[in-house]
Amino acid sequence: MLFLLKSWLLLQWIILLGVSGYCPPACICKDGEEIGVECINAGLEIVPMTLNPEIQVLVLQYNKIKEIGSASFQFHPELDTVDLSNNQLIGIQDNTFEAQKKLLKLKLEGNELTMLSNLTFIGLDNLEYLDISKNKIDHLPAGLFQSLSSLKKLNLEKNSIGIIGGNTFTGLSSLQLLKLNDNKIAKLPTDTFGSLERLSALDLSRNKITAWSESSFAFLSNLLQLDLSYNSLINISKESFQDLTSLLSVKLVSTNLSSVPTLALSAIETLEELILSENKFSTISSGSFRGLKSLRVIKIQYCQHLKSVQSGAFRDNIELTDIDMSYNDNLAVMEKNLFKDLTNLSDLKLAHNKLSSISLKGVSSPLQSLVLTGNAWICDCQLLPLKNLLLNLSSAQNRSFVRCAEPYAARGEQLLSVQLEGCSDKLEEDELGYISTTFIFIIGGSVSCLSLIILVLLLCRRRILEVVKDIRWHKTESAIKNKEMEYQKSFIQYEEYFLSLARQQAEVEQSQNIPVTEL
Repeated sequence: MLFLLKSWLLLQWIILLGVSGYCPPACICKDGEEIGVECINAGLEIVPMTLNPEIQVLVLQYNKIKEIGSASFQFHPELDTVDLSNNQLIGIQDNTFEAQKKLLKLKLEGNELTMLSNLTFIGLDNLEYLDISKNKIDHLPAGLFQSLSSLKKLNLEKNSIGIIGGNTFTGLSSLQLLKLNDNKIAKLPTDTFGSLERLSALDLSRNKITAWSESSFAFLSNLLQLDLSYNSLINISKESFQDLTSLLSVKLVSTNLSSVPTLALSAIETLEELILSENKFSTISSGSFRGLKSLRVIKIQYCQHLKSVQSGAFRDNIELTDIDMSYNDNLAVMEKNLFKDLTNLSDLKLAHNKLSSISLKGVSSPLQSLVLTGNAWICDCQLLPLKNLLLNLSSAQNRSFVRCAEPYAARGEQLLSVQLEGCSDKLEEDELGYISTTFIFIIGGSVSCLSLIILVLLLCRRRILEVVKDIRWHKTESAIKNKEMEYQKSFIQYEEYFLSLARQQAEVEQSQNIPVTEL
């Protein structure tokens, strides 16, 4: 009853002051198309309630406000933006924003909040942006965001959140951006982000994540960016990303990976950006990025343990346009044909590694940027193709800083100014030598096979002759038998013929010698 009386008296006071309300000292009040009040570092301890009832934007940054409740905004139903950043807020009463049906943006960054309830944001049906970063929140209760069905961006970075429940993000059906970086999250339970079907960007960097469930990222079919930098990942399996079928960007910066596992990300067929900076793997093996056929950008920087990149590492990544493998202090080996068939490659950065030689076979004219500064190049004939490539690139960055470390006579000189005499002939001879060697191998193999066949024939010639003789003898014997059978058949026919004639003659004679008495 007392609260209602105070509210009624306050309302009468506002009416007496007029529609424009009262502008507190050290505040700036704006009237126009957008009615707003800015009270920045004004020493306020409560939210002013004598402002214009039609106010739309309220900025109260860097004040001493410790608590807000239902009376703080109930007379300002037209508000679309409230900024309470960098105050001393330690609590928000339930239903504080129940009257703010038009509020679109709420900023609570940089306060002392330690907990929120599932009634804190009731009423904010149209809220699109919520920033609760840089507080001391250690727990997100189930149903906390259940009324924020229109929310598109949620910033929870730099808190003390250690546990995320399966129903934490229930209700956020429109969420597109979620920032959970710089917290204390160690595990991602099953179906952690199950209700975030429209999420396109997820930042989980600078946590303590060591692993996740196979279905932790289930239903994130529209995810475009995933940042897992500065965590404690020890392994990444193919199944880890099996549900991220539309993922376009992933960052795995400063984790504890000891190798780049083959097929680790192969299920993410539409992945476009991959960042593996500040990890602890020593080798990038052939086929490490197998299946990532849409990959366009890859960054592998500041990996102090990385020593070699094997040929075929990018064999499935023909859409690559940007490769940045700079500042890897121990990267000394990039095998031949590493960049073969990357016809879309436009930016290649290999600065400040430990490279002494490199084969850029397959890198063609679309290349626009080539950064090779800070390596220990050995300026011999192996670098002639690189020198020619640099000369043909009109916009190669820092090409004048590609300097020789060896031989001693050329130390410190630019590669472009070093005379590599006789290298052209030598390279041609090497290529011809390779072709000749291949031809010799083919001819040698054919001769060996033919020799083996002849040797087998020689060793078995006696047996072969015997078999041939047996075959001929059998044929001859068979022919003789056939002829004998034909002769026998002919004799039998002749004998039957003569017997037939004898019988006929006997019958005739018998008929001519009939007795008279019978007549």
